[in-house]
Amino acid sequence: MGAVFISYRRGDSEGQARALSIELEELLGKDAVFMDVDSIAPGRDYRQVLQERLESCDMMLALIGPGWIDATDAGGNRRLESPSDFVRQEIAAALKRNITVTPVLLQGANMPAPDRLPHDLQDLSYRNGFELSHLRWESDVRELVKRLGLDADGSQTPVAGRPESMAQNNAVSGARQEQKAVSRLETMPRNATGPDLPGSPRRSRKLLYAILGAAATVILLLLIAIWDSDDSSYSRQSERGPAAASSHGSDPDQAEDARAPAATPAAAKDTSEDSPAQPAPAK
Repeated sequence: MGAVFISYRRGDSEGQARALSIELEELLGKDAVFMDVDSIAPGRDYRQVLQERLESCDMMLALIGPGWIDATDAGGNRRLESPSDFVRQEIAAALKRNITVTPVLLQGANMPAPDRLPHDLQDLSYRNGFELSHLRWESDVRELVKRLGLDADGSQTPVAGRPESMAQNNAVSGARQEQKAVSRLETMPRNATGPDLPGSPRRSRKLLYAILGAAATVILLLLIAIWDSDDSSYSRQSERGPAAASSHGSDPDQAEDARAPAATPAAAKDTSEDSPAQPAPAK
């Protein structure tokens, strides 16, 4: 039997009731949470099922939305005034058993005043309530679970009524939590990595690669500069080469002859007198 009974009024808070039941089922197990839509099998007498669950539940969450207290039937009568109203019957039965009944206020609803309630529901106004906000749904649900005595790992402190059933539900919930964690790990891609935290090996490798890349760039620029310098020097030497060859590359003997003074006419005459006379050619 269920340990947590969710009471709600259709047309007022069925969406929030569904979301809350899903959260609690994940925490406690499906069999530990009762919500009429999911927990009554087809063909069962819902009056009998409701009675059984109301007699065996450990706590009740009474969801109260903006239209909860003034909801009317087809005849325009306020539903809470009718003894056959199921919401009234559920809460009255839980209050009579004196189990934990928590008014859960939704969408800005206020705690109902005692004089607005039937006599068998007036004690509800004195039960400590809890507000669930749409904007803070997740954090509010966690806080509600904490105040209900539920641990983060799915365990629950003993509650008057059914401690043995709660222990069994806690074990089942813990196994489901572990199975979900394993499933998430199995479905995670093998190459999935987290963020590059400071000091992580991946971040260190990236920094090393960046330094090596910068060093290689600097070396390449230096080599290009040296290459351009050598090429400029070679070009200047090539331009000076022909002029130097014309001035310094001639034969030394020819240069000496060019520097020697030309023979004077007198010297040439002396030379001709000293030489023996040549015989006249025969005719």
